Amino acid sequence: MINTETDLFINMKSKIEQIAVSPVFFVGTGLSMRYFNAPSWEGLLREVRESWDRNFDYYLQAYKNGGSYELEKLAEQLCEMYYEKLSDEELEPNKDKVYYFKKRVTQIINQYMFSHIDTFDDNHEIQALKETSPSAIITTNYDTFLETMFPDYDVYIGQQSLLSTNLGAVGEIYKIHGCVTDTNSLVITQTDYQNFEQRELYLNAKLLTLFLEYPIIFVGYSLSDKNVLSILTSIIKMLPHEKVEELSKRIWFIRRNNTGNDFMKVERINLGEGLFIDVETFYLNDFSTVYNLLSTSKIQKLPIKFLKYLKSNVYKLVSSQVYNPKLLNVNMTDIHKIDDFENINNIIGLSFSTQTKYTKDILTKRDVIEPLLYQGECEYKESAIKFLVQQANTILPIHYFINGLTDEAVEALIESVDTSDALKDTIRNRINTQQTYTISIGVNNDYFFSQDDVVNLELKNESLNQYTAEYCTENKVLLSSKNTVLKYFLLELLKHRLNELINTEIIIAHRLSILQCITHLDYDFIKDNIEEIYKLLKTLDNQNYEAEFRKAICHIDQIIYSNFREISFS
Repeated sequence: MINTETDLFINMKSKIEQIAVSPVFFVGTGLSMRYFNAPSWEGLLREVRESWDRNFDYYLQAYKNGGSYELEKLAEQLCEMYYEKLSDEELEPNKDKVYYFKKRVTQIINQYMFSHIDTFDDNHEIQALKETSPSAIITTNYDTFLETMFPDYDVYIGQQSLLSTNLGAVGEIYKIHGCVTDTNSLVITQTDYQNFEQRELYLNAKLLTLFLEYPIIFVGYSLSDKNVLSILTSIIKMLPHEKVEELSKRIWFIRRNNTGNDFMKVERINLGEGLFIDVETFYLNDFSTVYNLLSTSKIQKLPIKFLKYLKSNVYKLVSSQVYNPKLLNVNMTDIHKIDDFENINNIIGLSFSTQTKYTKDILTKRDVIEPLLYQGECEYKESAIKFLVQQANTILPIHYFINGLTDEAVEALIESVDTSDALKDTIRNRINTQQTYTISIGVNNDYFFSQDDVVNLELKNESLNQYTAEYCTENKVLLSSKNTVLKYFLLELLKHRLNELINTEIIIAHRLSILQCITHLDYDFIKDNIEEIYKLLKTLDNQNYEAEFRKAICHIDQIIYSNFREISFS
């Protein structure tokens, strides 16, 4: 058992650098429990029926089998019972029984996620996690935590999505048990699991590619988790003994440490039928130690967006088996000499012979944010509008691109897009109806900050934190509301000291909180200070383009480029 910090990750670090690719993450419920107090599977079922008359343990004990509970069978029963307790007002047209049960499950999970989302930017582990660049992520979690952490990754929901995808491990999140964004996709009842298991062999065969070629890190799972055991059993049955030994050297488990110092030990996972695999398991108090290792390892990393773009073009070229100059020509450009990956006519030994960057197929979030943010000349507004129609369910600026066009021209562009009527109606609604992009910064319990405090505070993070703590103490504000007080004070700093604030360490330390506060700035202030606002947003731009950044941009876009005079903060 190794427990010195120097030697703790020596095998992992050496192996990852030897393979020279970023690992694939397998993520379980434990990670969501750690970062936003999400319930366990049992806890989730307990909350579904918390207001019922009969004690939950009565139902739970009926499904005790040896040392564990058959929770999928319990979920099946609760699904039936939940439907019977619905009122007439809760019924929706053309829905089956299981829909209502799963809808309640998604509501519970979302409540946990959104009630803690304000704490993410202050959590050093979460910030370290965001700096890792896993090749791909496989998860059985239903929540949207991972796509929030990795906004440039493509998300595939459900088992079928993985089966029907060309698995490339380039910036992809596979949610094999479904997602709260698609209620019917959740795998939670016995029937769901039976349907899942019918195709599980095909799923695991597809995952075999990842296990043969990538380092694998399990986080948020116990070594006895049935999902883990099922995957490992299927994989190992397909491999000869020597391959299993090699595989065991690049699979690691990250577990919570409940006792003392961090340590690592090799543990045997028994898979039945005489099968087993020995893996290194790290028991850590602070997961950022392993996240930092992954983000600083000596692997040449390229931007995920670039890799996805490259993968797409190479795949099209190879699969078509026809030379197409719009895809790529090969030359010998040295990647180490390239400073700007966005210059797609001169990248990594691949020269793109025609200007295809701004076609509908390859526009990205960045392409529709930067023209507004940097106020440059945009020569692809029509392509951008078509892209935004296809991405209508994603929060992105639209008014900048339609500014100066007639209503008829905009409508013609919308109609020209080959997509669903629902997406077209969504973008029309965003164009014609005032939207609210305001992000909650907590309830303002009559917090009052004197003008002297706002104007005279030293603009350093230490001073800001000290002031917030003293304010809470003097005004008997609960410690749990300290972050809310901080955000309301940041809002005052934005209103009164915007220009001074832009180049301070506070901007970096409280980036997401400041983005949230920007959505509370009113029409007149933004109109009067638009140059400083753009300057601030450029400072805050880390090119992740998470929801907070996009909402702030959309708030500005609506004020500057739409005809809506007043912006609601409801």
